[in-house]
Amino acid sequence: MKHKWHDEIVAWAGGCEIEAMSKDIWFTTDYPMWHANDYQFRIKPQPKEKKYLYVYFVYGRELLFRQSIVTSGHDFAQYIGKIEVEND
Repeated sequence: MKHKWHDEIVAWAGGCEIEAMSKDIWFTTDYPMWHANDYQFRIKPQPKEKKYLYVYFVYGRELLFRQSIVTSGHDFAQYIGKIEVEND
């Protein structure tokens, strides 16, 4: 039988930050008291990284949309800007 906080303990051992809840308030803790019955624990939620479409004008052609920025070979296109993507 797994420990109640098995997944959280493994994540913490792997370097993830852990949050504990006491009196309806989540706080970050460096040393979780896994044995305490009056605490709940969770892996600290990470903010999602924003995703963009990068827009280029290809000379003599049309617009080009890419999911990553072109770091070399700018001779073929002119960078216009980026569009934030709301949905995956």
